[in-house]
Amino acid sequence: MKPYSEDLRIRVLQAYLNKQGSMRAIAARFEVSLSFVLALVKQYREKGSIEPKPRGGGQKLRVDDDGMDLLSQIIHDYPQATLQDLCERFAEASQIQLSIATMSRCVKRLQSKNTRAISPRRRGRPPRKLKPPLNPQKDTL
Repeated sequence: MKPYSEDLRIRVLQAYLNKQGSMRAIAARFEVSLSFVLALVKQYREKGSIEPKPRGGGQKLRVDDDGMDLLSQIIHDYPQATLQDLCERFAEASQIQLSIATMSRCVKRLQSKNTRAISPRRRGRPPRKLKPPLNPQKDTL
């Protein structure tokens, strides 16, 4: 969501400073939230500025494009490797340690067709039994 324009910020603050109503009335008049008016007045009192605060940038990815190319090559060379194996091989090749969760996100990002789901038998569970289809023509009475 974009920050409110500087023009709107000035008009809201001027209305408050000129005592043209309560904060609730000013918020309703300019169709903004009460918390916006409160924060704007507080920011003006403390810093003397009404500019919007900078937005966060998020975290930098641990695996850059070169790392993704390397991972793609590792997956191509070892298509049966587990996520743990991929983490170990990637660490050997690039000196970057990744968690299994991070490796999973990287593999999904690559949309690799070389990895496959583990079947229930390989996980140690019996396969799921399917219920027989219902026969709508058969009378149960």
